[in-house]
Amino acid sequence: RWFLRLTDDGQTPDEVSYATMIYAHAKHGATEQAEKWLQHMLKAGVQPNVVTYNSLIVACARNGDIVGAEKWAYAAEDADLSARVGNHTASVDARAKLDDESLAGKQMEKMCQMKVKPSVVTYSSMIGACAKAGDRIRAEWWHKRMLERGLQPNGHTFSSVITACAKAGDVVAASRYLDDMQRAQIPADVVVYGSILNACAKARDADRAKKIFEQMQSSGIQPNAFHYAALAQSLAHTGNWIEVENLQRTMINSGIPLDEHFLYALLLAYSRNRTRQPQRAEAAFLDARAKGVRANKHVLTFLRKAVGMVRYKELMAAGDVLPQQMTQTPKWA
Repeated sequence: RWFLRLTDDGQTPDEVSYATMIYAHAKHGATEQAEKWLQHMLKAGVQPNVVTYNSLIVACARNGDIVGAEKWAYAAEDADLSARVGNHTASVDARAKLDDESLAGKQMEKMCQMKVKPSVVTYSSMIGACAKAGDRIRAEWWHKRMLERGLQPNGHTFSSVITACAKAGDVVAASRYLDDMQRAQIPADVVVYGSILNACAKARDADRAKKIFEQMQSSGIQPNAFHYAALAQSLAHTGNWIEVENLQRTMINSGIPLDEHFLYALLLAYSRNRTRQPQRAEAAFLDARAKGVRANKHVLTFLRKAVGMVRYKELMAAGDVLPQQMTQTPKWA
């Protein structure tokens, strides 16, 4: 409507007018409509600008059309508009959104060969692709390269490299980047803390998990059920059921109900303690089931280990302690 009013008023649309229309469609992933407006633009004798091509690349990325993104990147090159960081950033982001780390890396290298300086946004997209691929080494390499070029990482950059380290189980590196993030006065969010706490749980690093948890609280972020469960699992691997129970009370008092992940941590702690706690394990399990907490396979595994096979089978035979889909004794029981 805006475009029609423009022409009805006798005005001749320029490159900005067409770029605006193309961007409007590209923003919603409407690649076909965006391309139609490009054809109108060319028929009118108006040459596309860098924003036009950038919009088309973004539209293709949102639709998962890597071939289309490539096509418009090459079109920008043919129009001698490729030496603009925006187009290259959009191309890197398109590949990153498709979880294609190798293609994103090739695009980054191409930028460097053309002496186009990647921006913080470009590096963030690249590091994000590495994080999704679980490639800690490449994520750290691109992060280091960004710093060497004098660019200041943003929240997304730090979050991505921390996630990559956490996925790889490198809690020390993840914690180090969190410290760098705080020194740069960039606040970490619930996702960053959750990634590190989850890595601590997998690494069975209870001391570091407690430190990260306290650090999160002191920064003003309220832990959610995921954070509590991750800390509980870190503690549970050592059989420290007393500390896990104390953490449960803190969680409940903060208004967060028990879920199957925290229940798993409780049963894990009861079973891993030097002196097993079968009575506590059974009581915790039955109380949780009465409150509607789901009994997943991890819960059942460590209930069995905590109470022993005989009592476990008796609980399974009762039937009413489990949801309908889990009333049969698992094959491994």
